[in-house]
Amino acid sequence: MGSEQGGPPREAAPGGQEGWNLPLPADLPRRTLWPVAAAFGTVLVFWAIVTSYLVLVIGLGLLAFSAVGWINDIRREGAPHD
Repeated sequence: MGSEQGGPPREAAPGGQEGWNLPLPADLPRRTLWPVAAAFGTVLVFWAIVTSYLVLVIGLGLLAFSAVGWINDIRREGAPHD
């Protein structure tokens, strides 16, 4: 646990509380709107059940577009930085 027991030393949390750790992960992913677009595309796909094929096509297109954008964001985020 702490350095007195032979483990790695603990970082003090902001405020200096002994034995507290900073939450992990310290680096959070950046905000993105792709999950919102994917959710809206899913809603349109289910809404197409009671409306028309045009809504289905729009929903599937939005869902596919958001999936590609979201995956590209994840790939860019995991790439090594120069």
